[in-house]
Amino acid sequence: MLPDIPHIMCLTENHLNEQEIEPLFIEKLSLGGKYYRNNLKQGGSCIFVHKSLTYPIIKRDKFCKEQNFEISTAKTALLSVSIIIICIYRSTNGNMALFLKNFDIV
Repeated sequence: MLPDIPHIMCLTENHLNEQEIEPLFIEKLSLGGKYYRNNLKQGGSCIFVHKSLTYPIIKRDKFCKEQNFEISTAKTALLSVSIIIICIYRSTNGNMALFLKNFDIV
């Protein structure tokens, strides 16, 4: 693997919905985790993982609340160390107390 190619890329406030995020193509990367809004526009988070890495998807959907706590997660191993990647978005209009509560739980 070349050192200048990103191995993990996290995006927040990607403004993508379900139909847009699934076919999204980024060379040498695969969609490892995602959260998209169902009701409101914009927001969301996603994680792309280099195709050479394995990444079982970790679902945290039960903690997601639009505008308040939008999380995507992925898990991978590098040099025999298990790594969990978390990408979180909270709107400035979101509830900070709810964000902190769910952040602590996750």
